[in-house]
Amino acid sequence: SQEFEQEGVVEKKRQATETNNTRDRAFEQEEVAETKGQALETENAREKEFEHQVVSEMEGQATENAEKKDNGEQKPLLDELEGLV
Repeated sequence: SQEFEQEGVVEKKRQATETNNTRDRAFEQEEVAETKGQALETENAREKEFEHQVVSEMEGQATENAEKKDNGEQKPLLDELEGLV
């Protein structure tokens, strides 16, 4: 009877350890997923910022060209670029 009780205690301890390990793994996976999510958000923000800079630079060049030529050829390009922003 005492041996049976000890086996029961050992089994409960083993199950508790398994439960803790499962929780730890689940928590680690959540942390990894969150870290990946933050990395993706950061990367997307950088890409958007870069695209915005490129468009701004292109707009600036189109405006400069339009001011230099001022014969209306550059205006459609400027209008097209403004549609991208």
